[in-house]
Amino acid sequence: MFVPATLVLGFVFFVGGSFRLLRGGLSLGQVVLALPYVVPFMLPFLLPLAYLVAVTLVLGRMVAENETLAFVSVGISQARQARPALALAVPLCLLSLWVSSTLVPHCYQQQSSPSAPCSSGCSPSAGAST
Repeated sequence: MFVPATLVLGFVFFVGGSFRLLRGGLSLGQVVLALPYVVPFMLPFLLPLAYLVAVTLVLGRMVAENETLAFVSVGISQARQARPALALAVPLCLLSLWVSSTLVPHCYQQQSSPSAPCSSGCSPSAGAST
């Protein structure tokens, strides 16, 4: 459930960003070529949001089908039922921390350099008016 949520939310984020870039004067081809440069800037927002959506959908489905009640009746507490979600959240938090502290600054620095192939308008503020 996490991968589909990530893909759908990533598509929504990219469509929103592409409208801003198109209004900024870039062609559709340039916007498509900018996708690899935009993804690292979306990841710190995209990963936690996609995980939240996935966990909410999975646990909501379990509650709707009374599976959590069945687990409690067998002796498995709700805190114990939440352990897998928490166990997956810790590596995701570490990945998000790495992306925010290492990957995003590196990509921003690469975009700012004159030798970057897409330095003419792919920065996060390319469509913003000054």
